[in-house]
Amino acid sequence: MSVNDSEGYKDVERLEVGKEAEKPAFTFMEDLTLKERMNGFIFCAAIGLVVYLLAFLSLFAKKPSNVKIFACLFSLGMVINILGTSFLIGFKRQLRCMFNKTRIGATLIFLISIALTFAIVLIPEHVPIIFVILLIFVQFGAFFWYCLSYVPYGRSMITGIFSRAV
Repeated sequence: MSVNDSEGYKDVERLEVGKEAEKPAFTFMEDLTLKERMNGFIFCAAIGLVVYLLAFLSLFAKKPSNVKIFACLFSLGMVINILGTSFLIGFKRQLRCMFNKTRIGATLIFLISIALTFAIVLIPEHVPIIFVILLIFVQFGAFFWYCLSYVPYGRSMITGIFSRAV
């Protein structure tokens, strides 16, 4: 082995050692203090509320294209608020909770409706406004059902109320 070969080997060895020292993605939230977590959550909640407000204000311009702007801003507000809750419990735990067997249905419907909303909003062709509004309702309904899974007996209570009403 020549001198150059052994130096190259040491570089590889250093890279591997450095690689082990790196933290996996999204673990930065695990190291935050309670105050930093609360600040992150409050910041995201405030930004989310501002985005929701802008979404609703966009409806007052009375242009058909404003429904698309509303849908985009509303969906963005949803994403910001979900990210904000990950400050409270950590991003990895948030993902685990979202995809456990109790919440996976609501999570998938929620994520798919957000993706479809953004896809439809970004399509330059004319899309029926009713379809955009329907996606917003599905998105909100899935988010509501997802949130109810965190409330003890929340889903069964709402199901009972609706079954008595029908």
